[in-house]
Amino acid sequence: MSTDPLSGHPGHLSDTQQATLTQFREELLAEGSIPADRDAVAAKLGYDRYDDQTLLRFMRARKFDIPKAKLMWNANEKWRKEFGADDIAANGYDYPEQREVDKYYPQFYHKTDKEGRPIYIEQLGKLDISKLYALTTQDRQLHHLVHEYEKFLSSRLPACSKESGHLVETSCTILDLYNAGISSFYKVKDYVSAASSIGQNNYVRCTPSIQAGG
Repeated sequence: MSTDPLSGHPGHLSDTQQATLTQFREELLAEGSIPADRDAVAAKLGYDRYDDQTLLRFMRARKFDIPKAKLMWNANEKWRKEFGADDIAANGYDYPEQREVDKYYPQFYHKTDKEGRPIYIEQLGKLDISKLYALTTQDRQLHHLVHEYEKFLSSRLPACSKESGHLVETSCTILDLYNAGISSFYKVKDYVSAASSIGQNNYVRCTPSIQAGG
């Protein structure tokens, strides 16, 4: 059993893990789950979502079990097509209400932590659900969330990696609960549940570290 805390991450693969990753990629490519014109797709999206770093997120999530990782990968590809995630990555998502939405449900990035990860903050104590949904809908919030995930992968993580001098793969999430009651969670539970599902199933825990502020 490996004692390396980064085992399974880029630059920290055992011979067995490297061989499994190679096999995983070859099988996905043979089955058409990775495009033959990978470079062209990367140029369109603004980042390579078929690189080793991405495939390893799916492998780690399924403990390097290829059949299980393939099921997860193919479910992700189906979701991306149905949701329009590639189109959002390539063309962005028009969300003109963001400035006003942020007044009633503040969510933002602010600096980095000691490990170089971008810090993402949600201030649930400032949530005003009636004003929020007078401005937007849950569906539009989720599409905006995916836009932020795509920017996170294409721009934010590479910038943090460059600044820190080492690979940064996740963010640090802080839930600021100052002035927040249990009703704050209940009011946005459907959105939080849907957002959590997208993050875990399709972006494979790019934001795993959650802290509570108060």
